[in-house]
Amino acid sequence: MKYFAQAFLSLILLFALASGTVQWGSACQFHRGMIFYQNQDWYHAIGSFQRANSLFGRDPEIHRYLAKSYLHLVEGRNPESRLSLLRKAQAELLEAIAIEKDYPYYWALLGRVGELMEGMKEAPLKRPEECYHQALILDPNNPLFLQLFAQFLIQGREEEQAKPLIAKMAQLDPSYAHEAAVVWLKRKYPPEELIPLFSSNLDALGSLTNLLEQMGYLKLAVQTAQKAMEIAPGRPEALLIYGDALSQSGQCPAAGQTLAPLMTNPAYEVKARWIYSICLFRQKDYDLLEKQYLRLIAIQPESLEYRWYLANLYLIKQQPELAKAHLLWLFNQPGLTNPELKARVVLHLAVISETELQFAPAFKYYQIYLKLKPSDPRIQAKVDQLKGYGSGDIIYSLWGKDDE
Repeated sequence: MKYFAQAFLSLILLFALASGTVQWGSACQFHRGMIFYQNQDWYHAIGSFQRANSLFGRDPEIHRYLAKSYLHLVEGRNPESRLSLLRKAQAELLEAIAIEKDYPYYWALLGRVGELMEGMKEAPLKRPEECYHQALILDPNNPLFLQLFAQFLIQGREEEQAKPLIAKMAQLDPSYAHEAAVVWLKRKYPPEELIPLFSSNLDALGSLTNLLEQMGYLKLAVQTAQKAMEIAPGRPEALLIYGDALSQSGQCPAAGQTLAPLMTNPAYEVKARWIYSICLFRQKDYDLLEKQYLRLIAIQPESLEYRWYLANLYLIKQQPELAKAHLLWLFNQPGLTNPELKARVVLHLAVISETELQFAPAFKYYQIYLKLKPSDPRIQAKVDQLKGYGSGDIIYSLWGKDDE
């Protein structure tokens, strides 16, 4: 009897050891698959995940990443191949759910697969709305699941059911509500119906205001920003939202009046003046715009951006001598590393120098420009024309000396 007991214990130990070895091998294959997955090598990732699954098939994450790998291969395929990949992804997610039915992300991803299948006129084994609903039952405050379900309802012309989901997203995380609102507007639903859904907090109203501006609903953006003023009267963030909406709609005097209190507040002055300056530029109020740029430079004297905008303004106003001073300042800044801005600065300096009959520096500036933009035939012709002025009193920048 004692012998049989010892033998039985030995068998148990061998089985446990073998099981542990198998699970360890599966984990190694899964880890290898994740490396392929992160490198977007979908085929090798699938191979590693399949080997991991063959060693230990009770890990739902293996099935999840198999499904995700199949989904990454869908785009660009012919309809038959796309459907085949979607069916495989669906099967893997159903297997993951069979192992771990209470993990909401499996349900949400299955819903997305179902949507794609329905878009190809094939009925999924689980309807998308069922999957999204189950994900929200398991995690009711997850903004991603709210977004997916809301967008599905909007696209299915069930916008009334989507509204409470959008409102909840706006309260939890406005960025997800923003994405749902994009779908709402693209489907041509009334944009004004979004305002009460975003009225729970200032960040949400600011997000909606920006979206309405981008989509061209400028008057409605002002109305949304007014709502921000109502729920947070006097708060700097609300003033910025309202001032920006007025600026975008071209109401410069009202924008300036709204933003005026912030222009004496060090924490908000730069942003307020910048918003106001955008309106002034569009309305071509160049004298007042010049004052804004000069003040911004006084606050941030090392700013390349504000200095460039001021130089450009002087060129618009046909004051090249004033523009040149700021362009030379930019030219001599080691921080001028943006090649596009470099090119614009040296080109303007070249044109101004040539206009002043300063041909030697003009030649030098044109040469530097060509090294930044070698495919510009107009400037190559200009360099050829000015070759006789290749020496002389040339102004060098801190970064231009290396171009010699």
